[in-house]
Amino acid sequence: MYPAVPGGVGTLKSLARELMATERAVSERIRYQLRGSYSHHYRRMLAPILAALEFKCNNTAYRPVMDAIELLSRYAGVAATERYYAETERVPIEGVVQWAWRDAVVDAESRRVERIPYELCVLPASAGAHRPWTSTRCRQAGWGRGG
Repeated sequence: MYPAVPGGVGTLKSLARELMATERAVSERIRYQLRGSYSHHYRRMLAPILAALEFKCNNTAYRPVMDAIELLSRYAGVAATERYYAETERVPIEGVVQWAWRDAVVDAESRRVERIPYELCVLPASAGAHRPWTSTRCRQAGWGRGG
């Protein structure tokens, strides 16, 4: 295949680097748009939803998600201007935050976890653990009960 491409291996490597850079830029743009929509419109509904629902889980595989929901509940009354979770806070990452979002969630310098991108990861993670009708595994995992 290399002889068929003008420039050979060098051209293919260059194209691969360009593709990876483009994918990263698109991912960052999507995260930026999601963050904007969530923080300006949808985030205000998080506290009432968490207060109205009681989450349960009997599957240890979803324990990080349940811990994350508890963390969100504890911080529901904290001012939106508080950008990060407290340094002393144990914030579950494994099983909650997808690899593609890790650099957006954990600050590279301080290693602190930023609240808004973390919330954006917890919500879809909790959907998988709390929709009993989606699969047998989830049926055994968790549920939410309205209050």
